[in-house]
Amino acid sequence: MERYLVQCADDAFKILADEGEWDTRLSSASSRLFTSQQACESAPQPIKDALAEVKTATNFPDKSNALRRAITAILSEFARRDNPSD
Repeated sequence: MERYLVQCADDAFKILADEGEWDTRLSSASSRLFTSQQACESAPQPIKDALAEVKTATNFPDKSNALRRAITAILSEFARRDNPSD
């Protein structure tokens, strides 16, 4: 997985934690996760599944939960690869 996708997940988290209208932040964070289609395509299957869930979620609670799961999946995968002994 490209480190770029990890940066996108971090940016998406920061967008969600920022101030402003919640629906605008959800939309912006979702968009940030898909800025590089190539990075998404090279990701492991669990991350692809989480990103697909973000794309298909339409209502507020589903989109919010899907974003949380995708960000967690991306950052967890990066942590595992960065610290293989854990």
